[in-house]
Amino acid sequence: MDPIIQAMGGIMGITGDPRVGPIKVGSPISDLVAPLLATIGILGALLIRQKTGEGQKVEISMLDGIIFSLIPRQSYYFIKRKSLLLMGNQHYQIAPCNAYRAKDGGYVMLIVHTQKHWLNFCESLGRTDLAADPRFKTNAERLKNSSELNRLLEDLFQEKNQKEWVENLAGKGVMIAPVYNFEQLFQDPQVLHDGMVVEIDHPEAGKVKILQTPIILSETPLRIKRPPPLLGEHTEEILLEAGYTQEEIRQLQGIGAVKGI
Repeated sequence: MDPIIQAMGGIMGITGDPRVGPIKVGSPISDLVAPLLATIGILGALLIRQKTGEGQKVEISMLDGIIFSLIPRQSYYFIKRKSLLLMGNQHYQIAPCNAYRAKDGGYVMLIVHTQKHWLNFCESLGRTDLAADPRFKTNAERLKNSSELNRLLEDLFQEKNQKEWVENLAGKGVMIAPVYNFEQLFQDPQVLHDGMVVEIDHPEAGKVKILQTPIILSETPLRIKRPPPLLGEHTEEILLEAGYTQEEIRQLQGIGAVKGI
């Protein structure tokens, strides 16, 4: 359902490039946002139950969840009554903001939030002439002349490799990052330091790597206690908790209503 929800929820309508049209987000974001919001709703309902003793129904729509994830982009439409155009990696309010290809074929993502950042960026490049150029002097002018600015920066970023640009500019306060593929991502020192990848034993696959929870609790740290379940591994346990007897469960199994027991 995720691509359908992305399409209906407006995410695809603001993601993509005018040359190729709308593009869905690479991860199944609709499938992730809804349960995260559901968790918040459940916790809120539990807190109220502690105070009042009353329970309540918690409902989450995948469509509503993905619409909520548009924040703050929806404000543009509410104020201007216009839809955002497809802009690729560019920003409708800020320039420059784009992904640029480096000499080695890798990409870097750059965003220059304020005039202060623009001046620092130009100085870090050794290109103070750009800061003085009337076409790029203010953010409004840079947005107006973004095509010219992007062509100039595309040529400039061809002068060094991805890693060289990031190490050189990030150390000078420029908001720049490498566009990682998975191989780079899971070898990054920060990712390794945070322990986002853990190895566990799986009853059929042996040693497997999975992602750790990103939630860090100082007093009760979270950890992965067991591997993803096999198909139907917990069917009997869940049905017993739901009030079914062993005999009823066997009857359900006999008619093929449940699997994996």
